[in-house]
Amino acid sequence: NYEDLMRKEFALAAPAIPRFDLLLLGLGDDAHMASLFPNTPALDERRRLVVTNQAPKGVAQRLTITVPVINHARTILFLVTGSGKASAVRTVLEEPDAAPARYPARLVQPIDGRVIWFLDRPAAATLQRLTRMDSSHEE
Repeated sequence: NYEDLMRKEFALAAPAIPRFDLLLLGLGDDAHMASLFPNTPALDERRRLVVTNQAPKGVAQRLTITVPVINHARTILFLVTGSGKASAVRTVLEEPDAAPARYPARLVQPIDGRVIWFLDRPAAATLQRLTRMDSSHEE
């Protein structure tokens, strides 16, 4: 039903993919995003816009948009806080050989858009290179 609603709102027939102006994503300590968890079948879905996915903890069954929908967005914004996410942030941003099946956020590669990361200091603590950090502001 959710996929049908998306197609209706965007006036798209299958197999077209909607183009959101902005997607706001978080990042789990296992590098999952949008309820797309490591080593789950939802990571490989390329035809459907929405699927159910099994979470390793918390609410077991989740409804999520798929990787193609994410990658068609104009702007994808990650908002990540806390030291518990630092390892995942480093792996996703600085380890190009990290397997996307194990680190799902590595699958975020916009087709014609951009990704913006907002990190607090603890989440960014293990990064080797910082492209922009204003040290005159507190967290």
